[in-house]
Amino acid sequence: MLYCGAYKLHLPNGDLIPYDRAPMVEALRSGASFRNLEFEIEQPNGRRLLVLVSIEPIRDETGTIVGAINCFQDITEHRLAQEQKLRIEELDRGMRRQAEFIATVAHELRGPLAPIRNALEVMRRIQPGSDVEPMRALIDRQIAQMTRLVDDLIDGSRVTTGKVELEISRTDLRYIVERGLEQNRHAIDAANQDLVVHFPPSPVHVTADVVRLTQVFGNLLGNATKFTPAGGRIVVDVGTENGFAITKIPDNGIGILSDELSTIFNMFSQGGQCVAGHSPGLGIGLALSKTLVEMHGGTIAAESAGRGFGSVFTCRLPIAAFEPQ
Repeated sequence: MLYCGAYKLHLPNGDLIPYDRAPMVEALRSGASFRNLEFEIEQPNGRRLLVLVSIEPIRDETGTIVGAINCFQDITEHRLAQEQKLRIEELDRGMRRQAEFIATVAHELRGPLAPIRNALEVMRRIQPGSDVEPMRALIDRQIAQMTRLVDDLIDGSRVTTGKVELEISRTDLRYIVERGLEQNRHAIDAANQDLVVHFPPSPVHVTADVVRLTQVFGNLLGNATKFTPAGGRIVVDVGTENGFAITKIPDNGIGILSDELSTIFNMFSQGGQCVAGHSPGLGIGLALSKTLVEMHGGTIAAESAGRGFGSVFTCRLPIAAFEPQ
């Protein structure tokens, strides 16, 4: 009675159990045993614990009940951990469903783009230099932008669902970075930006998927030109250090706020506004780049002293083991 007077016992649904119906009372009254009953115990301070209760009557040599062993196992933290795990699993399922939906939409959007572009090319050949040429060029630019956005959506869904696969080969990193440069050279030239490239004289071999790493450096350089004003400066510096191939891409663009540095590699994070004439995109490129670099055993990081002070992106990749000829 001292125990029952200090604590209250509740069923899992919250209903209060009267003292005369408590399992301990029943065990003392009838001699019944109980195993792993689930209850909530309300302590005098109002705190509730979720417990498993097992009760075994104690009898003397004549078989008379003289007491009972009442064993409580506190499962509060265990149950909270289970619930948290279930919530995480449900969130994960939701994200995967969302990624699959985005991938489906992206594939449906991609279908009409190719024939539209082909039709524009036929128009250009039939009527070269005509009055409709400026409109054709405008439509062509918009289709190119839509194609990039659709491709970003597809890659984003692949990252979320873990469907990115690598085709690995031993490759000179200088070649990969140069391919990334070629993807952005037109935009850099159009913005009259000063591009400075430093390559080491000898090959820097990495074990990599050439297409995917080209995508990484294309994204990094695309960001550099997108966030650097016309006439600005972008540097690409490739070197080696302690068994790693290091590629640094500093610029003197608009920079990154300190609170954005911790989220800039998150999916759909756009990290501020672009300079005039550029679309901010969907915020998928850096998240995809981080995933791809980590799949190669490397790291990628961003640094900036703040808005107006430019930024530096650094990619570290393991140098390939030497293979004798």
